Amino acid sequence: MAYYRLVGDVHFQAPRRFWTQTLSAPSYAYLFTDPQPSADPALGVFHSAELPYLFGNVSTAAPPKVANLSRAMLDYWISFAVSLNPNDGKGTKSALWHAFITSSDPSFRTSLGDVRENQGME
Repeated sequence: MAYYRLVGDVHFQAPRRFWTQTLSAPSYAYLFTDPQPSADPALGVFHSAELPYLFGNVSTAAPPKVANLSRAMLDYWISFAVSLNPNDGKGTKSALWHAFITSSDPSFRTSLGDVRENQGME
């Protein structure tokens, strides 16, 4: 399992951190952590697992909480596409997604628990 974490860090996290620290414009990082039924939990969530959520293409047989997560993610991405800020206050009430700051790494975690808590759904 440590090998897979190392590969993920080298190929995904390290380049993301490099570019977000290098750019002068605000940038927003996220880490999709919602468990996937088809994936081995020991390996974590695989790259691109968030795409069905992001495009609103989750199964109609999935629990309602999956659709809620998808809707929240869509709100963030649409807000960012329109205003260059995922926190424009339109759409679903959501937690503030802080811009990346070089002194820390506030990767926004997108999972069912985070969205339920952030939207007062717990």
